[in-house]
Amino acid sequence: HGAMLSARRPVILAGGGIEWSMASEEVTWLADLLGAAMVTSYGRADAVPSDHPYFLGHLGRLGSPEGIEAIRRADVILAAGTRLSQSTTFYDNRFIPADARIVQIEIDPEEIGRNYPVEVGIEGDARAVLEDLLERARDAEPRPNQEWVSDIHDWSARRQERLESE
Repeated sequence: HGAMLSARRPVILAGGGIEWSMASEEVTWLADLLGAAMVTSYGRADAVPSDHPYFLGHLGRLGSPEGIEAIRRADVILAAGTRLSQSTTFYDNRFIPADARIVQIEIDPEEIGRNYPVEVGIEGDARAVLEDLLERARDAEPRPNQEWVSDIHDWSARRQERLESE
């Protein structure tokens, strides 16, 4: 979608819908293509490969400091297969910036925009929607913001060091 392509600091927030629709690969391909950080909703750390250099951990209680820092700086958030519920977001702006543009992919139309205002709500299976977004993104030949990609690599390295020291 246009919002994702115009993002300077994109973050993909992957939720349970990514696990259920087996869309992990599509999320990571999109992250690579757009230069987007990946964080997961609370309890969904398996939604994307944990060793991917753009994966910064999960949100929610005892969330990853690196993932939290990245999403706080996001200008566009692709909420993929997540309701942005209380256990992930606390329903406030401590993680989700008030001025971030949100694109929400959700199979249940009742959940789209229910917890946060969305710029774009897409009803559908996460994998099918992501496949479509990937195709459009490839055609648009996005140019990732290298400064942001560099920040993501820094957070990723910091996260790895922290996990190894724990």
